[in-house]
Amino acid sequence: MPVTAVVTGAPDPLGPAPRLPLPDAEAVPDFLAAHQVSAVLWAAAPLDPVRLDVASARPVVILPMPDPAGAIPGGRLRRRAAAEVLARCRVLVPRAADARGLRRVTRGTLELTTIGNLQDGVAIPPHDETRRARIAASLAGRPVWFAVAAPPELRGAVMAAHDALIARVHRALLILEADDGAPSPSGLPDKQESVLTVTDPDERGLWHRIAPVTLMADTFAPGGRADPLVPAALGSAILYGPGQTPQAESYARLTRVGAARQVPEAGAIAAAVEELLMPSAAANQAGAAWAEVTRGAEATDRAAEAVIDALERAGAL
Repeated sequence: MPVTAVVTGAPDPLGPAPRLPLPDAEAVPDFLAAHQVSAVLWAAAPLDPVRLDVASARPVVILPMPDPAGAIPGGRLRRRAAAEVLARCRVLVPRAADARGLRRVTRGTLELTTIGNLQDGVAIPPHDETRRARIAASLAGRPVWFAVAAPPELRGAVMAAHDALIARVHRALLILEADDGAPSPSGLPDKQESVLTVTDPDERGLWHRIAPVTLMADTFAPGGRADPLVPAALGSAILYGPGQTPQAESYARLTRVGAARQVPEAGAIAAAVEELLMPSAAANQAGAAWAEVTRGAEATDRAAEAVIDALERAGAL
């Protein structure tokens, strides 16, 4: 049976889910009925006991959140009320310390499950495995790097970096994503080529799997939007520039664990790529990227299990 998500209170729409205004407590019963809500997933503070109480007409799963004890508003009476309603919910917390703090604040007998921290996920782009295997075989032994979403004003610098690179790295190949309106090639790169231009962003999953090094080229100007978690999840070491980007937190997260490296300016691209094309360097950084991107996978799986269980108990699955 298909499951439809209805998101309320989110600052931005989450994927295809419809975003609806957060209902007042007295409007919750009609809201649940009107939208045929079978189970409630509570993902953010506050843990308002009044709204939780009326929402608990359906199974409620409370996701891990920072400082769950501090998410209960008000004083002792509100906390006591929260304890009563939380006892009817499936409460997931990040750490054992959070569970102890929530029990201490509510003074209630709560059933809490410690699952670890949830992390931002990433949608892995698809690819044609037959084509990937053919291209990888044709490029065996060649150092390959992929420049993603190169804006027109940076393409000259990327090409200059590659010219400098091939003077030092034998048979290096640059895969340059540049949307010039031409179709992406469907065949194999020519053995004599040193630059392969591709134009279809939907094929990033293919090229990230082939290239051990990815340059997030749109980060050398403000506003770059390519997601660094995608190459991180696909085992490609990441280089990025100094431009402001909506993905800044993802870059910071990967940089903290040694999974991405910032290039201070376009003139430094060649040296950074050359360093990462050394097998041990690329492997170490890509390994750190994979570990970081998958770090919250177990917590996500356990949260999903709790939601599935709630939907099954509600008869929705």
